[in-house]
Amino acid sequence: MFERLHKDDLLDPETWIRAAVNLMAAVDVLRPRVRSYWKLVRLSIRTLDREIDPPASTAIIQAHNLLLAYAFEDLFKAYLIKKNYNDYLNGWGKGKKLLPLPPITSWSHWRSCAVFP
Repeated sequence: MFERLHKDDLLDPETWIRAAVNLMAAVDVLRPRVRSYWKLVRLSIRTLDREIDPPASTAIIQAHNLLLAYAFEDLFKAYLIKKNYNDYLNGWGKGKKLLPLPPITSWSHWRSCAVFP
């Protein structure tokens, strides 16, 4: 029974959309602090004033970006599930949980980028 309920949730695009909406709500909570951070960075660059140092910690920016990335990931999952629902359903329990990724997201593509020497 657990597997059936779990499968129903995982294969429901609305589940992933709700997760993305919840993550975006957390992003909204962080938004004022992110804006303050960038305002201070711009001010320190614009004035070149040695007394106005840019914020030392980027933790708030990292948390903000991570939440955004997870929200986009969940929206992408919702799209893939909606588009390929029958493939996912037919592959469930047979060791085929995911569809192959498009070629551009393959590791060989990223290895050829300058970011990865």
